Amino acid sequence: MGPYLTRSFADAGIACVGLGRDEKSMPPVAEYIDCDIRDFAALKNVVASERPDFIVHLAAITSVPFSFQNPGLTYAVNVEGTVSLFEAVRELGISPRILNVSSAHVYGTANAEAGPFSEKSSLHPESPYASSKAAAELIANDYARSYGMNILQVRAFNHTGPGQSDSFVVSHFARQIAAIELGLQEPVMRVGNLHPKRDFSDVRDVTAAYVSVLREGRAGEIYNVCSGVLRPVQEILDVLIDISKCKIEVKVDSTLTRKIEVLELGGDPQKLLAVTSWKPRISLRTTLEDLLSYWKKRLADERNSAGT
Repeated sequence: MGPYLTRSFADAGIACVGLGRDEKSMPPVAEYIDCDIRDFAALKNVVASERPDFIVHLAAITSVPFSFQNPGLTYAVNVEGTVSLFEAVRELGISPRILNVSSAHVYGTANAEAGPFSEKSSLHPESPYASSKAAAELIANDYARSYGMNILQVRAFNHTGPGQSDSFVVSHFARQIAAIELGLQEPVMRVGNLHPKRDFSDVRDVTAAYVSVLREGRAGEIYNVCSGVLRPVQEILDVLIDISKCKIEVKVDSTLTRKIEVLELGGDPQKLLAVTSWKPRISLRTTLEDLLSYWKKRLADERNSAGT
């Protein structure tokens, strides 16, 4: 998400500074500053120096399986890091427009409500990641109400596209298929549970939604960012294999299944569509074609580099 957002801002003539822990992930259109969001003093110094007009808060542990393995780190980054950012802004007395990026995982499935979920649906987080995001939302609400900070929030549903880490299910599929096409892997894919249903969007559409919320959204409000279409993970895999045209055997690997699995996670985008000019534009097949092409190029480049 970060690289796509910085390019969008650059195209709009907005100078962008990226804070992070990995300079390689930052495109050349942005200035890069190495900063751990948990380091309040360093973070405050950066905010004081840059005095931004806009802040997009993306810094987070985002992997659900990783959050189960590392709950302490997840809460430290996602909750304490959020407090650090808002405190830095509050103490400096500046008023940037802040977009806090949350997750659809805060809805969970442990309630009796039927999806698709709207922004008024109750929250039932079912992982350390989801709980940390729900907590960060409450913190953002409190800073907006108590201190009058100009904070907007989005709940992002599943999104994918070129550049996504293979720690996420769709990119994990695409990477395996690319490796098979290049002869780097036997024609056997190992997958987890294919039954869950998700609302998938293209990362470029989601990027455009974030920019629209920053420009047109109402401070203090939260918006679902989703397509409104629920698809089983099996369908995603089927489309990728169809694009590839390779003969591939699929095997379920129990080590890739989660202890707690959200079976259905669909969203209602009507609030976002009503308040902003945004609408999704990229088809699922185009997203998957682009993602598969990304992995084929990346793996081929890695192979060529290793060969030289």
